[in-house]
Amino acid sequence: RDLEAPFLDGYTILPRSAADISEPVQADFFVEDPWYAEDGPVPFDNLSIGAGSYFWTFGDGTSPVTEESPLHEFPTDSTYTVVLTATSIDGVCSDQSVQDVTVVFPDTNTIGIVEPTNEVPFHFGPNPFSAQQPFRLTSEVDLVSWTLFDASGREIIRGGSVAISGSINLDPAPLEF
Repeated sequence: RDLEAPFLDGYTILPRSAADISEPVQADFFVEDPWYAEDGPVPFDNLSIGAGSYFWTFGDGTSPVTEESPLHEFPTDSTYTVVLTATSIDGVCSDQSVQDVTVVFPDTNTIGIVEPTNEVPFHFGPNPFSAQQPFRLTSEVDLVSWTLFDASGREIIRGGSVAISGSINLDPAPLEF
């Protein structure tokens, strides 16, 4: 300590002048939470004020990035803690913003399966049908396979794939009783 006036030895008192004053930095970002992985990489919208450089960590073990508003692909569904460190243009001031983002991957056990409801995306008919008016199945979704049951729940016939807006005509012979 310098106990003798004029108290100048060994001290640097900041700010000495206006040049020592750094612009304040406020780190902030927006991320949609939860994020559904089928929508692609997670976009981070940087809302920082007064920053000249950025340092992002995503809490998933991947390398940090220094982009202003990065896109990031998370490896699995989980809740990740994302940290943005924003630093002033002169490198003197910095601030951090921390947010959690929950990434949800689709349940691959149900993708492409349409459960029957009152709003089934299939059109079929005519009812009754005949050799002159064959039974026609039209789908508004991709079908991997289909099965036709009678009113008592017995399987009558099954078939393979039908593309969106595709249709097939069924031979009435196997359907006659």
